[in-house]
Amino acid sequence: MKVPYLSNKDIELIAVKFRLEYWGKEIPVDIEIITEQKLNIKIIPISNLIKLASVDALITSKWDAVFTDSFFYFEKENRFRFSLAHEIRHFILHKEIYESLGIENIKDYKNFLII
Repeated sequence: MKVPYLSNKDIELIAVKFRLEYWGKEIPVDIEIITEQKLNIKIIPISNLIKLASVDALITSKWDAVFTDSFFYFEKENRFRFSLAHEIRHFILHKEIYESLGIENIKDYKNFLII
């Protein structure tokens, strides 16, 4: 499946629509609350995820969990929040494509990288 091209303007409009739907106009946006309470996606810290899979965070293809490196989760809040927002971006922009990958855990992700 080909990833459709989206201009910066398209992405900005999608992001604003998402923010208004799930958070409203209030700033700052709490991506953790959106993820866990609005989208019902669990945040699961994993020790040494960055060493295991070379990523800070990883969302499952069923949209039920985001695995995140426990060091970033507990010690580097800004990095964690950025990584979490990045994973939610997959949910927003590439939902059908990402669902087709069948990534449910770290092993699935590593197998996907090998293909």
